Amino acid sequence: MSKQRIDNKTLFQIFKNGKVSIFVSTLLLSASIGTINVNADIVNGNFEDGLNGWTTNVFGSANPVTLATGTTNASAGTINPSLTADQYVYTSQSSPGLSILSQAFNVTSGTNKLFFDYAIRNNAGSYFTPDSFNYNGAQTQQARFDVLKPGSDPTVYNAGDIIVTGFKTESGDPAIIDWTTKEIDLTADLASYVGQDVILRFWQEDNQGVFNLALDNINVGLTQLLSSYFDQTVAGNGNTPSQRNAQKLDDFVGTGMDDFKTILDTCTTDECVANAVDELEVKLAGAGVSAAKQTAQSIAKIVRQRQGTFGLAGGNSGEEMFTEKNFWFKPFGTWGEQNDKDGLAGYDIKSYGFGIGADAINKDDQQLGFGLFYTNADVDVNGVNQNSDVDAFTILGYGSTPIIDNKTKFLYQVGYSWQMTDTFRETLTGDAVADYTSNVASIDLKVMRDYQVNGKWLVQPTVGLSYTYFKAPSYSESGAGVASLDVNKFSTSETLLNIGAVSNYKIDDSSIFITTLDLGYDLENNDDTVTSTTQGGLQLADSESIDNGRISYAIGLGYEKQLNNNSNINFTYEYSGEGSDYSNNTISVKYVINF
Repeated sequence: MSKQRIDNKTLFQIFKNGKVSIFVSTLLLSASIGTINVNADIVNGNFEDGLNGWTTNVFGSANPVTLATGTTNASAGTINPSLTADQYVYTSQSSPGLSILSQAFNVTSGTNKLFFDYAIRNNAGSYFTPDSFNYNGAQTQQARFDVLKPGSDPTVYNAGDIIVTGFKTESGDPAIIDWTTKEIDLTADLASYVGQDVILRFWQEDNQGVFNLALDNINVGLTQLLSSYFDQTVAGNGNTPSQRNAQKLDDFVGTGMDDFKTILDTCTTDECVANAVDELEVKLAGAGVSAAKQTAQSIAKIVRQRQGTFGLAGGNSGEEMFTEKNFWFKPFGTWGEQNDKDGLAGYDIKSYGFGIGADAINKDDQQLGFGLFYTNADVDVNGVNQNSDVDAFTILGYGSTPIIDNKTKFLYQVGYSWQMTDTFRETLTGDAVADYTSNVASIDLKVMRDYQVNGKWLVQPTVGLSYTYFKAPSYSESGAGVASLDVNKFSTSETLLNIGAVSNYKIDDSSIFITTLDLGYDLENNDDTVTSTTQGGLQLADSESIDNGRISYAIGLGYEKQLNNNSNINFTYEYSGEGSDYSNNTISVKYVINF
């Protein structure tokens, strides 16, 4: 039978509008046996959150109900590790006593089977089972499970309160029972109580010898154990970060993520679980670093066009296209794509902006200039509804100076950016939003030399080093409840060794065709990771950025036209990439006025 799929947003709306009971009941009837079909109202049936959700009462010489893990040397003997090798509870006493463990739960329609694991150590060797609480009276040595009517007092034995006794020890049962799974079908007994809160009561009483009853993995529904989120995420083709976070969710101890788990447990396919867990990760962090680096590199290349005096300039041809002082304006746009890689989600980046600046050249052929840039970037993560909007403001200074001779120049620029970022992340429990300001500092150093091939063709090889430093503060999301994140501050840097060349071909006295080639090698190749915690207290696995390798490349085409004695215009297209999984396209127009 095909499984019914429910998207996460619909699940959130259902829970938000208070329609859980009707929805879950209908789902249990219509979906038949799906991947997950358990009663979500049993709280902490595996005791991994201690005794949360349970009420314990002890009388006489009974000790408090005790939590344990692994092998326990209890009063009546050794209790072995539970069947799931995790936390369980057990009763004990020093002389006659009564121990009660109870919890109310809401009955849903459909199949209601009781499941629990139990172990017994009975030093008396025999069982006595009067229908009463009688540890101070006649012989009693027993363990039982009852379902009580709504509103009953579990500490009082009243036969009229009992809907059904699902389990009790009997005369002749073994005195030592190692861990065993019990399954009891209560569907018919509970049919008239659908929608009501009945009470589960486990109790153990003795006055013939010490007695230990151990319990674990209690549940009412179709199955005993909810399949682990990790297993479901793997089966649902969840990516590597999702699998790591699913494992952390399985191991999480506490009630902080209960709202998230409650909705997650209504998923009817493994894919639904995998997608919901995937949405927990803040994938925008790695994409944001890439967007920052891309913006810094694009601006550096735009400014570099003002540094090397692209064109047949510098006196090599006897002509000059630019005067000593210049004002320039340059709008630009970029679009980049990062493919999914190594189990990590890729993203798309689109940006646009403009820069304005001015520069001047002195009598010694030394250039000095400054520029101001505004950039807006939109980042969309693949496969999930996560995006960010970035408004970046950049200020930089740049210049060049001849070294060795008048054909060799040293180019330099220093920049600083403020990036105001608004993020959006859809989750199972709502839409998480945040805003913060990150900072980017950059330095770009190059040596360029002119080689005049002939009267029309100038080639300018370059070698250089560029450094980019990115820093983001700690920030907190809001809007998604327990799935909102507290993201820790993080920083990273990149140092690129560059070699390249610029080719300027003079078409006529007023126009030039330009080609550029750049190869970069990342000397650091840092593993960029971001750490975060849900506001429900779950420490998520580190969010990693995609490693595209150390090599980057770019090739560009341009056309420059002198409009009159005081102005010129330039059109440029550049294709750049890192490895085979990241590519970026940039188009720009530069207008220069000489004054």
